[in-house]
Amino acid sequence: MNEIQLCNLALSLIGNKEITSLERPTIPEEKVCKLWFDITLKEALIKSSPNFARRRTYIPLDNTEPVFGYVYRYKKPNNCLKIIGIGEAQDLNNDYIVEGQYIETNYINENKIAIRYIYNETDCTKFSTGFINYFITLLAKNICYQLNKDAGVVGYLEQLADKRLLEANTEENQESKIKVISQSRYKQAMRTGTASIQQIK
Repeated sequence: MNEIQLCNLALSLIGNKEITSLERPTIPEEKVCKLWFDITLKEALIKSSPNFARRRTYIPLDNTEPVFGYVYRYKKPNNCLKIIGIGEAQDLNNDYIVEGQYIETNYINENKIAIRYIYNETDCTKFSTGFINYFITLLAKNICYQLNKDAGVVGYLEQLADKRLLEANTEENQESKIKVISQSRYKQAMRTGTASIQQIK
């Protein structure tokens, strides 16, 4: 799957003719697709947070402290579209805020921080089927009115995009395992033998 094929799938949803080039657009369909492709792709990645665009990395502590509210700040990677979380996975750290290109927090670990984020993935061959269905619907919605001036179709595509976003998220979530942490003192005592039943009650 490439950019031209994705655009043609979007155009098929609104009944317009196929395109052959985005590099040298000549017909209206090519010009509008070129105008909207990149921004729509970023929108789709941010909203759906697909597994193929998820990344983990460490980023260093920034030399400048936040003005107030937090103690530390870290600069987001240049290819980062959205921060999913900070700290090691087991920390479940939510003590942070994203402002501009920086993450501000009170959390530090050896002058660096672990982050999970959505990467600006532009390699169409890596897109999942669910994401493709969502993206082409979103693209069709964004280009429809400029090409066809049909608000009714735009409204239908908005509803279809919401439906396909839900389907894409369901497909992605089936690949992710949820870590369940037991808080039962009874089960802990049975495993370790460190407490009696009377102590647990």
